[in-house]
Amino acid sequence: MKYAMFTLRNAVLLGLSLLPLMGFAGSPESPVFIKVGQNQKLVVEIRQVLENAELKLVNGNKETVYAEAVPMSKQTYAKALNLEAMQGGDYVLIVRNGNREVRQPFSLQENQLSLNANSRYELFLPQVKISGEALEVNLLNRQVATVRVAILNHAGELVYEDIIPNTIAVGRRYRLEKLDSGAYTVVVSTPEQVFYKDFSRKNQ
Repeated sequence: MKYAMFTLRNAVLLGLSLLPLMGFAGSPESPVFIKVGQNQKLVVEIRQVLENAELKLVNGNKETVYAEAVPMSKQTYAKALNLEAMQGGDYVLIVRNGNREVRQPFSLQENQLSLNANSRYELFLPQVKISGEALEVNLLNRQVATVRVAILNHAGELVYEDIIPNTIAVGRRYRLEKLDSGAYTVVVSTPEQVFYKDFSRKNQ
């Protein structure tokens, strides 16, 4: 197939359809808690560990200086991060839990940990599912904004693009049987985040 920007013809080729949002009923309180503990340690608690839970520390250059996956076998998770050996500067603690990502900025200056709870913000992560011949994308935005769903081939070339303007919720299903065999990447972009998921196709 030809690689092209999104057109009505491409929508037909990939069988674009709407589907109900999955897993976004209501907006329950986040089970992630972050605070400053004793001896200026950063305390993280996840009171309900969900799928793909992880935490990482990112410095001012957007480099990951610490990362840890949280096994789903734990119903609750708590950790006190000792930051004494870290250089001074601005950091962000990122906690992913299920379809949510919590970002808490903080700073280290002269062995002092400074954290403003009001600077914390949360994102809903896209839910991307490949099942048989279909790709499903669900996303709940925090604000009305444009969402871009793109499919790239193994060379990074654009195979398909769907731009959904001025939306707070996305529910899309794309048929994949027209794609050639090979490796692909789904890219879901909003003004706040860019999400990637790799998948492969093997036609019979």
